[in-house]
Amino acid sequence: MLNLIGYNTRKLGEIFGEGYLQKGDLASARVELTEIADRCGDRCEEYDKLEKAIVIFMTGDDAGRSY
Repeated sequence: MLNLIGYNTRKLGEIFGEGYLQKGDLASARVELTEIADRCGDRCEEYDKLEKAIVIFMTGDDAGRSY
């Protein structure tokens, strides 16, 4: 169910942190990371996931991971 909600949200143009990376929009992904940090700090799971995805995006070292 959550996957379907996410799919529909992306199709409506409302993408979030990792979705920005899929579109190649690093700047917007970083803005999203800052917003997550403002809400829950840099110790929450969402922050960690997006931060790792940004590093992978920047280095090109996906090690079999998808974002």
